[in-house]
Amino acid sequence: MDTYDVVVPGGSRLRFRPSRAVKASFIAIVAMDVFLAIMSTRRDFWPPMFMGAVLTLEYSYLCFSVGITLTADTAIVHSFHRRKIKWADIQCVQIEKYMGNRTIAIYEADGCRTRLRAPVSGFLAPDDRFEEKFHTIGRWWLSHRGTDWTEGPRSDWLTRAVQVSGTPVRIRPAGSQAGPILLALAWLGSETVFSGMLSFPGADPTAWSRSIAGVVLAVIISAMWYFGVHAGVTLTPDHLAVHNLRRRRLPWSEISSVTVERTWRGSRLVVREVTGRRIRLSGPRIGLLLWNRRFEETALAVHAWWCSGLEVGKAEGPVDAPAPLEFAAPNSPRLWKRVLVALVCLALGYRLLIGLLVTALLTGSS
Repeated sequence: MDTYDVVVPGGSRLRFRPSRAVKASFIAIVAMDVFLAIMSTRRDFWPPMFMGAVLTLEYSYLCFSVGITLTADTAIVHSFHRRKIKWADIQCVQIEKYMGNRTIAIYEADGCRTRLRAPVSGFLAPDDRFEEKFHTIGRWWLSHRGTDWTEGPRSDWLTRAVQVSGTPVRIRPAGSQAGPILLALAWLGSETVFSGMLSFPGADPTAWSRSIAGVVLAVIISAMWYFGVHAGVTLTPDHLAVHNLRRRRLPWSEISSVTVERTWRGSRLVVREVTGRRIRLSGPRIGLLLWNRRFEETALAVHAWWCSGLEVGKAEGPVDAPAPLEFAAPNSPRLWKRVLVALVCLALGYRLLIGLLVTALLTGSS
């Protein structure tokens, strides 16, 4: 069985381990690795035996140790290190997509996110009881978090009133997101001009190379225009203008839901039409490294304008009540992400400046 109950003093315990399909996939992977090791080292018997022993230990750990144990006071997460999380410290339990699989993530009040290694469901190892296990974990959290449980700082965004006016509102990617991308594209554009279009001592581009460089430069300029100016959405009283690669106008009455989708790459706003079509907005969003501190505010603005548009559409007929916009617990960018982005921006700025100076010197001397 994937789960079992053990009665202990003071309550019960519920243990979740990888499903049988996950265990079967691990067994297949171990058998294939051992077979390949034996075929590649036919004359030596010990290397494949050693590899088989290591993979067997890994299989035993991943199939029987990882998972989560639910107790009356805490959720015990079994991963590479055992960790106890008090129910009162948990702000959200939700399903996320990770590497093509569906996993369960636990968000704490301090912004820490813990992704469970089990239960998990994917294409190669589907778990028919995944939804049931997810709801079981959620019910344990709701019933054991206590009466003194309080929402974290992000609850302020949920109760914050967003002003909806008759003036269109334009939402573009944050400067912290567009800046590094524009800097990288500017460096690529300068390298394209320097290597394929300019003539200086020791370099004489042909008409063919200049044509190719011109096409590449046009693509780079188009990408700079898209990420720096065009991307995002425009909110109007009667429709939502989506500025993706192809601009679309969606009347508010044709939108069935506005939700926040979170993956391993970050969070973004997703709009679903009444026809079932799903549109991922280019902004507002949060990237893996490029952060937007106003994501919650701008996402709530889109949701509020949609709710206002539905209220106007009620005069034409009955409209279902809009679902509230749900956010996960606060998850600020980590220090190493800020340092990495800052170092990349400094390196790109330095290369861009040096390239411009060298280009000016070479073209001036010629």
